[in-house]
Amino acid sequence: MPNTSSQEGRHARIRELARYGAVGVGLVVVEYAVYIPIVHLWPQAVLPAHLLARVVAGVAGFVGHSRFSFGLVDLRPRDGVRYALIVIVNMALAALLLMALLPLLGPLVAKLASDGAVIAAGYVAGRRLVFARPARREAIP
Repeated sequence: MPNTSSQEGRHARIRELARYGAVGVGLVVVEYAVYIPIVHLWPQAVLPAHLLARVVAGVAGFVGHSRFSFGLVDLRPRDGVRYALIVIVNMALAALLLMALLPLLGPLVAKLASDGAVIAAGYVAGRRLVFARPARREAIP
């Protein structure tokens, strides 16, 4: 007989991942809305455009992920600091990948590839280091 508690936990995690993905799609739209016009106007500004777009999306991501993905309303200052550190690390990793892939793929595809490579790490880090709470809300009506 399957463990009901275990199944509920899996279902809650799937819902959480779905919410994380929904917020992530919105953040991609925000990030690319900043990145694409800058690169279009100044093709040599790929890295500054990437960094600015990441900062803008990072701020939106903290609000979206804390409230919607992980269902927190009791944010603490240290949550913001931890999230900022994760964004900085992910930004650096994505920037390194972006610059490595840029000559091979061009500015748009290289950015997509580099961003995709750090998404899973961002989820795990956010869930374990920033938004972990003993009594976190598991479902959103």
